[in-house]
Amino acid sequence: GITSGGVNTMFLVTKKGVVVVDAPMGLGEKLLTGIEEVTPKPVTHLIYSHAHADHIAAAHLVARDGLKIVAHEFTAQFLKEAQDSRRPLPNETFNGTSAELKIDGERIILDYPGDWHQPGNLFIHFPEQKVLTAIDTFTVRNAPFARLLFSPRVPAYFDAMDQMLEYDFETVVSGHLSLFGTPEDVQ
Repeated sequence: GITSGGVNTMFLVTKKGVVVVDAPMGLGEKLLTGIEEVTPKPVTHLIYSHAHADHIAAAHLVARDGLKIVAHEFTAQFLKEAQDSRRPLPNETFNGTSAELKIDGERIILDYPGDWHQPGNLFIHFPEQKVLTAIDTFTVRNAPFARLLFSPRVPAYFDAMDQMLEYDFETVVSGHLSLFGTPEDVQ
């Protein structure tokens, strides 16, 4: 994981490159610097958890020829309408509730559990690493009340927390603050 203290994200180093989840505005160039401190491999994939600018408005700093930007179709539609040059359009999308990526032998599961935060908001599961990325679902060791402000359907928000517990993970990456959590934190 990588954090600015205000926003979190994570990346996975594969055999040939790096898969990044989101490119938060609060990290900017520090995101690439953090990756370069771990590996000299290029960023090959960028997965958008959802379309909110605080999580992907530094995507233009990561974008380059050949980069695969992956998102749910709802996220792609939102970004197309937003016309924000900081948030490049995805070039790989899926619709429905689930997609599986296989990148350099690594499995990544993208699940859309429903409209609890923003249409297209994903749970991104790295099963072999036992990591679940659930951006803007909850904040570790904090009451969920601030998150409820952004939920179009409050019951769906609480359902999303229950859905998180169905995954096999040891670490959960949340969207904000500098804490990474465990299944016990979600519970």
